[in-house]
Amino acid sequence: MVRYRENWSFGGRMKLSRWWVGLLLLLAGLLSTVVACSEPTRITPSDQEIAACQKGFELAEGQPSHERRAEVRQRYLSVLHSKPNVLGVGMRAFKDADGEWTDVHGLIVTVDEVIDQNSIPEANRIPACLDGVPVQIEQIEQGEAL
Repeated sequence: MVRYRENWSFGGRMKLSRWWVGLLLLLAGLLSTVVACSEPTRITPSDQEIAACQKGFELAEGQPSHERRAEVRQRYLSVLHSKPNVLGVGMRAFKDADGEWTDVHGLIVTVDEVIDQNSIPEANRIPACLDGVPVQIEQIEQGEAL
């Protein structure tokens, strides 16, 4: 009866040896590592959207000032947090599709899943611009740093 100690039984129907269980756990761990290390998905406003966003606002050196970004972030924080999938709202330079830093500064809205903005109701969409400050949407795992 040593055989039962070496096997795990699931309701008497399927038996897996510890070796197979160990292999499955190893593969699951490797898969989660690959997923966690993958570059996050981003939705970045286009240059035209940024230009239209900033039209009519006084900008220092073509960018909203740090104080301006902080003021807009504070004003819209509760509105953005009320939207589905939103994990946080921060301020920093944008990253492009390759993960490289750009010269554009604005608000970063972190979400647990990036959803095409056209497929969700208008009330739940995250705008590309808030009061002259561009907004980038970035997918991030919970617990990961902004």
